[in-house]
Amino acid sequence: MKSDNIAVLLIAAITCFSLPAAHALCLFGSTEGEISDYKNSYWQPTEPLSEKASKQIVANCTQQAAVAQQRLTDTYLQLCTTGQITGANRLFAEKLRHNPLYANLLTANPGAAKAPADNIEAQMRWSVTNDDSMEGFKEDCAAFVKRTPQDRANTLLGLKINGFQQDTFAQCMTQNHMQQVVPKKKFSACKSLGW
Repeated sequence: MKSDNIAVLLIAAITCFSLPAAHALCLFGSTEGEISDYKNSYWQPTEPLSEKASKQIVANCTQQAAVAQQRLTDTYLQLCTTGQITGANRLFAEKLRHNPLYANLLTANPGAAKAPADNIEAQMRWSVTNDDSMEGFKEDCAAFVKRTPQDRANTLLGLKINGFQQDTFAQCMTQNHMQQVVPKKKFSACKSLGW
């Protein structure tokens, strides 16, 4: 019995060492390919710009995205505490409604009697709960209002606030003739048996 184990071990060792290094330990073969490496992505101009101008665009877009993030938080906070959106928050919400990135998130069910297309408060409430339930909206708002300002930025309330700043930054960069370059990296993974 011992000699059988040694023979199997010897065959396995010979097989492993005769295969290329990347596949050496993959008993059922391997898969190779390329994946996007978002960690190492960067922005570059789509038209000739100086390095200084490119850096200025990045700084402006970063600031614009941070201001928009804060305005979105303030808009939801006002809606949650007063039930209305007024002043600069109302202008922001109206502008948001016409932004192609977010317009579909604010559009309530067309048959919903409580959320007509011209009522921005109703549309913002709908974006929180995806329905016309005031009960669900009140519960979500109660949790939102209790959070610290830092935690409010990470909540999933409404327009998925946690991704809003990054999306706004990317949109600003694109509008300023910058494009994101996402390099590819190679990968190799062992196949396995699944049942």
